[in-house]
Order: sequence, then C-alpha cells, then structure tokens
Amino acid sequence: VMTGDPDYDDVFTSLRHRSRRRSDFLENKVFEADRLFLGLSLPQYLEHKLSDDKTHWSYIHRLCELYCDTGQNVCLSLHPKMDPEKYSYLEQKYNLVIVRAPLRNWIGALDIFSASCGSSTLSWSSRIGIPTIAFDWLQWRLGYSDIYTSAELVETPDEYEKVLTR
Repeated sequence: VMTGDPDYDDVFTSLRHRSRRRSDFLENKVFEADRLFLGLSLPQYLEHKLSDDKTHWSYIHRLCELYCDTGQNVCLSLHPKMDPEKYSYLEQKYNLVIVRAPLRNWIGALDIFSASCGSSTLSWSSRIGIPTIAFDWLQWRLGYSDIYTSAELVETPDEYEKVLTR
C-alpha cells in the first residue's frame, strides 16, 4: 500500500505482515502466544518539560502497572527524545518489553494500542483498525476522540483501568 506518507506506508506494511511481526515478538521468552499483544507508547512528559520528575515517573509506573495487571503481552514504545537507558529497568520490574524498533514498523502486530492524547501515533493505530485508547491524565482536553472516533479517551487512571479490563 502506498499512502504518500513514509510513516503510514510502514504502518500499513506492519499490518500486512502482522503474523510475522507477532512471531518476532514470540521469540522473546516474555511473550506467550495465547495472550493479547498490548502496545503502550509511554508519555514523554518529562522530556517535553510538561511535568516534574515525580509526576512523570508516577504516571509511567501507573501505566505499566495497569497494562501488566491484565496478564497480557505488553510492548512499550519510547519517543525518540526518551533515553532507553533511563527506562530499561521497567522491563524487569514489570515483565514487559521495550521495543527498540520504530513503532511504525510493529504497530500492526498489536491487539490494543494506547498513547497520550497528544501523540501523533494514535492516528496510526486508529487508521489500521486497532482498538485505541488515548489517555489525557494531564487534562489537556485536545478533543482527540472527536477527530478519531475509533479511539476511546480516558482522563484518569481509574477510567483507564476500566477500559483495559473490559
């Protein structure tokens, strides 16, 4: 598929090669074939100076806890501004995988995707039909769900947990 945008071309290619991408993940001993593949693009609140250190890490840990409590396979994506070394300890702590490859190359393997409401990656999952959760814990109210009706907007960790567990 040629979309006219190199990122979207990669996103559609990752969907077309969904089985192969999922097999790549299953080679990692953390993942199990009978579980869903959940993708989470971590918010870069600290890197973009949108919150203080304590708030940022509190949100990061709460997101990881909520996702991992589902018992499914969890993949994290880091924004290019994020230093992978600062986040690598999350893999052991939560039994998840930080995928070092660009998200656009593996998003098609996911069953559910989530990112902060300001993330451009939300349009990727929405456009290829992956159930999408946009979280707005900083209360930006950007109206994401008005633009992409396939995404569910949640504003609190409690709402997020309810959406993830239904």
